[in-house]
Amino acid sequence: MRNLAVLVVDDEKNIRHTLRICIESLGADVTEASSAPAALEAIRRTRFDVVFLDLRLGTDSGLDLIAEGLAENPNAAIIVMTAYATIETAVEAVRRGAWDYLPKPFTPAEIRHLLERIRVQRSTSVRLADLEERLQAEADAAGASEALGLGAAEALSFTHQVLQESLRLYPPGWLITRRAIEADELGGFAIAPRTDVFISPYMLHRHPEFWSEAEAFRPERFAAADADERHKFAYIPFAVGPRHCIGENIAMFEMLVHMHTMVRRFRLSRATNEPIEFEAQINLRPRSNLMMTVETR
Repeated sequence: MRNLAVLVVDDEKNIRHTLRICIESLGADVTEASSAPAALEAIRRTRFDVVFLDLRLGTDSGLDLIAEGLAENPNAAIIVMTAYATIETAVEAVRRGAWDYLPKPFTPAEIRHLLERIRVQRSTSVRLADLEERLQAEADAAGASEALGLGAAEALSFTHQVLQESLRLYPPGWLITRRAIEADELGGFAIAPRTDVFISPYMLHRHPEFWSEAEAFRPERFAAADADERHKFAYIPFAVGPRHCIGENIAMFEMLVHMHTMVRRFRLSRATNEPIEFEAQINLRPRSNLMMTVETR
């Protein structure tokens, strides 16, 4: 973590001091700011990797600072901190581009975990070029047949792994609800009849108990050996049980065909460096269109 430059923005001196001690003990460089104007000035001077940003900064809102901070440094991971955590502010913070949301009080272990996740994410971006080459090599080896049959699609093993890993990190069905018909028990908790139970594939797919380097994009984790060792319900992008998505197989086949066709013919890259905002409604999706530059291979 020695290469991480961290900005701590909080109007409480004790919080800033405590975070500085914790983060510096992990080898990162720390800068402090006690107000929104001071934070913006610091962001303009330094390309920070991480910004710990308090939700309430006197009369200013930390939420309003997210967009300004990302405009100056689109690659910064902004973590919103608050002692007044609500679901609404958490959703709004992520919608505006926050990397994560941290309720106070927090522990040194939580800070270490957050910084480790960011480190993993940074290292993942370095691997993407290698993954793209591997994906292109598999598409080229499959040939240029106009119609990709089911057998040929199923043989695209690495392409399949890339799609599975994409669905792990960003499952369109990010939240599943079920209603208890009668009294039950789940994980040691009593469930009363007609209780609504919420299951989040998004959170389950990033749970460190089931996934090593959960924030990293690692398609190879879906290779046969790794997949066989994993709990069968740790990965549920199409839900699970008698009401799982009936279109799962056709959806995967369609995605394999689309991916193979595009990768074989084109190279895509993002047209801008603007942060991607997500919209978590019925489905998880980008809030705006992802504008891409297309090159013919």
